[in-house]
Amino acid sequence: MKKEGSEMIRNKRVSACSLLWTVGLALAVAGSASAVQTLPIVQFSTSTIANGGCSGGAANTAIDVSIDPNGFVMAAFVLKFSVVPSEINLVSVAGATGITASGGAGGSQFSFGATFSTNQTTSFPVGTITVQGCVGGGQMVLTQQTFTDGDFNDTDVTTAVIAATVAGGGPSPTPTNTIEVPLASPTPTPTQVVAPKSTPTTKPAATATATKATPGAGTATPTKAAATSTLSGDLTATATTITLADASSFPNSGTVLIGSELISYTGKCGNQLTGATRGVNSTTATTHSSGAPVSLASTPATCPTCEDDDGCQIGARGHGGAWLLLIPAIGLLVVRRRSR
Repeated sequence: MKKEGSEMIRNKRVSACSLLWTVGLALAVAGSASAVQTLPIVQFSTSTIANGGCSGGAANTAIDVSIDPNGFVMAAFVLKFSVVPSEINLVSVAGATGITASGGAGGSQFSFGATFSTNQTTSFPVGTITVQGCVGGGQMVLTQQTFTDGDFNDTDVTTAVIAATVAGGGPSPTPTNTIEVPLASPTPTPTQVVAPKSTPTTKPAATATATKATPGAGTATPTKAAATSTLSGDLTATATTITLADASSFPNSGTVLIGSELISYTGKCGNQLTGATRGVNSTTATTHSSGAPVSLASTPATCPTCEDDDGCQIGARGHGGAWLLLIPAIGLLVVRRRSR
């Protein structure tokens, strides 16, 4: 009888431990899955600007801007842009219905923004930017993207070059695809939270035309400059290794912009970006000449510096949620104590 009782207790311990291991693993997987957050996609009707020299008869280029929430419940947003007036002449900035636009003709900085009375979950137009290209190679830069969710938490994502003037004269080509600015993993900034989560659940009254911020001429540019360099040698349309003049400011993995082509890469070795995937986010893989500007478009969340067998740095994913695997060990201690 005593032996049967001991065997029963042992079986209960094994069953309890197996259950706890299963629950712990399931929670770990669920925790990892919940850490992935979708972010809005800012879309532009064209990525090229007609270069007419900004003289009397220079052609205008109208760039329509829209946002696809992409599963993000959006309560507000702010988009800020900048140009160098000697390279790109700002003709006008017009917001769509319910969207506030700031910045005037000839300016260097302009923006769109809105706080919605009803959270946005479907694509909507933001407005139209009308510009003239003054010199070949001029760039329009999206310097800030801030999105506020239904709980009034702000998420800031990376900057990106979204349009450039065409070298030489004549109108720009008609794009075949909508350009999507790649977004990095969310990096919430507590100091920019609109309201703490402990505030009442009812949202403050706001009209659709109100803006979260009203930036004007002279507003601050990004607090951290994006990594930039130039090509150290010609780049073919099929090359998977990008050699830069200086890659020290680039992360171990991410997405870079060369001309109008977005290229993702998975590793870095010295001044080389390796494991490149050409023409991502609906852009077209093409050749690039030595000395062409290279800028960082987005950076995925990574673990501390990782290296391969040759000592080259490679990107890696984080391991948030691994702490959940401690649950089975804690459960085992509880079961042992109760069985004594």
